[in-house]
Amino acid sequence: MSSTSSAQHRADRIAAALHRLTGRPAATTRVRGGALRVTLRIDSPDVSAESALAMIRVLSLGDRYGHSTTGGWERVWAEVDPSAKSEGHPA
Repeated sequence: MSSTSSAQHRADRIAAALHRLTGRPAATTRVRGGALRVTLRIDSPDVSAESALAMIRVLSLGDRYGHSTTGGWERVWAEVDPSAKSEGHPA
């Protein structure tokens, strides 16, 4: 499997797992440097500790991940770098 298709596979796994957790589809875009960024808008910041931990586990499947607040709404994101090796973590 090429590094690009491996990165796409990892991004797809992250997006699918976030969708299962939240019921909302995540968006995947290519960012500067060729990484794939999976982004999910969070409508309610009131989540259980268990749900937050599950989301962090999914986000950690990426090479970088984080949280931001923009224009009054929050989002979580994970980036997958095509040149990075997959850790093989389960989603």
